[in-house]
Amino acid sequence: MTPSPTPLVAPGDAPGPPAYLEIRALSSPTDVAPLSVTDLSEWFDPFLKYFMRETLRSGGEVVVAGDGRVVRGVFLHDPVERVASIFTRSQAVANAFYGLRDHVAVYSELPLGSARENFDIFVVNLADGDIPYTYSHTVRAVRDEDRVPILALMTAIYGRFNGAWLGPAFQGTEKGYLAEVDGRPVGAAWVSAVEAHGRLHSLSVLPRYRRLGIGSDLWHARVQWARRNGVRRIFSEIPEDNVASRAIAVRGGMRRVGLAFQCVRP
Repeated sequence: MTPSPTPLVAPGDAPGPPAYLEIRALSSPTDVAPLSVTDLSEWFDPFLKYFMRETLRSGGEVVVAGDGRVVRGVFLHDPVERVASIFTRSQAVANAFYGLRDHVAVYSELPLGSARENFDIFVVNLADGDIPYTYSHTVRAVRDEDRVPILALMTAIYGRFNGAWLGPAFQGTEKGYLAEVDGRPVGAAWVSAVEAHGRLHSLSVLPRYRRLGIGSDLWHARVQWARRNGVRRIFSEIPEDNVASRAIAVRGGMRRVGLAFQCVRP
């Protein structure tokens, strides 16, 4: 199916994107391959085509702003979890994308709206060989039979969770890990790897089991997997007020290198 044009309206008096940029929605993961998606983000560039394919595969929507096959902006939206992400170097494109959907939380490296939560970007270069670490809890890689327990775990923590997203956790690009107490899943986290680039994300622990070292266990399990699979640099976005996750990152040698935002679109 040919991608169809999608009208954009910038919120308020914000200027719209340049007239020469075509705005269109992608309809299939196969639409992503011919596109040139580069220089939209200092940290996320290696992952953007993967994000786009998986968003479409999981029932979400992808809108791009581009000049021919050259993409200047990407908008991702998950209607189940009501979250969106914007990747672009252009404030005008970001403003226009921000107006696409109401009542969503929008992640962006450019500031948008007035209600924002700051996310710090932490990064570490990985040395060869595993780092000695003693686990406090049982941590193991997710298996096919874990889909239902993971869905229950994530729904209990967040209320809304798109279970279709779990597909990549059982493939090569993503690796998921579960933490268990008395055989019960109490925490989960994922790591993405694209070539030599890695990203730690979606660390989730049931409230009653927090501050027991589970986050540290999941951090080390994912970093060890990334190192063994050729990742040389790994990063993570951590909310500014998440003191526990920031402490885990710093203990692991990560350093703060950038800032991003999660903005609420009313």
